[in-house]
Amino acid sequence: MPNRRDALKTLGTLPFAAACGGYSLAAMATESFPSKPITLVSMYAAGTGMDLVLRVLAKAMSKSLGQQVVVDSRPGAGGVGAVKLVTAAQPDGYTLLVAGTAVAISQALLKPQPYDILKQFKGVSTVISSDLAVFVGRNSKIRTFADLTQEAKKRGNGFMAGVGLLGSSQHLAAELLKHRANLDFTIVPYRSAPALFTAMQGDQPDFIVEFVPVSLAQIQGGNLRPLLVLGSNRSRLLPDVPTSKEAGIAGLDVGAWGGILAPAKTPDPILQRLSLEVRKALAQPEIRNEWIHEGHNVLGSTPEQTMNFVAKEIARFDDIVKETRLELK
Repeated sequence: MPNRRDALKTLGTLPFAAACGGYSLAAMATESFPSKPITLVSMYAAGTGMDLVLRVLAKAMSKSLGQQVVVDSRPGAGGVGAVKLVTAAQPDGYTLLVAGTAVAISQALLKPQPYDILKQFKGVSTVISSDLAVFVGRNSKIRTFADLTQEAKKRGNGFMAGVGLLGSSQHLAAELLKHRANLDFTIVPYRSAPALFTAMQGDQPDFIVEFVPVSLAQIQGGNLRPLLVLGSNRSRLLPDVPTSKEAGIAGLDVGAWGGILAPAKTPDPILQRLSLEVRKALAQPEIRNEWIHEGHNVLGSTPEQTMNFVAKEIARFDDIVKETRLELK
């Protein structure tokens, strides 16, 4: 059975000719599109990894479309503000939502649900995904994940795991690791990755769960030592670090992804045009190679594939929440 990384890889390796199939009819129907700037309303804060990716993508799309594509960052509250802004806009392709793992987690974790992403939106394209890993600090005596599990079992809830905000991918990954490895460590949330890295310099949490691209500078500087990549496939940037599957813990493919969605009533020809433009940008070697070098997995998908992927992600996180019996109060 294909794992999550393989499914993501399939999205990112569509033959470009196949991706363009049927475009001539769509082009005829959308000859005047776009005739004004396009806004990408993003759930991600300005300056974050996904925000920087978006600005590169927007620049490439602007050049191809002949109209400016701008990024409007509206982070916080599980993406509720960004969703409300886009759903209130005309479904004409000029106001799009940049969403990601947060929407799948919100649909699974928040009750009542603040929005219904599958009913309110259609897909444009996936953009990137990133892997999570388990790290210890430079002064830690723990050298392997086996050492970590042994120490965690010895110290019980006195053993500390640092993660991002409660309800984040990092948090859910730590909860799932705790459950499937049969450990009893205490999960401590931090406001941001810099706050987490600062705490690690003081050896406060015993280990952290964080994204590989975000942690890259800390790894290169010797401040963090990776022990385990969460998933079934090794990271391109950490080829010597084993995966959770290799460690005997199945089903820990909990990373993050980002993609572009449009209001549900957006005409299909416009969706197809936008999707094609996104994938054209993602296929540019200078963009693709830079993002891969930074630790991202470059994706790209048709509108239909995008929503199928989002639906599977929502179901997957719903299963994680049920398995770990996680509740946010």
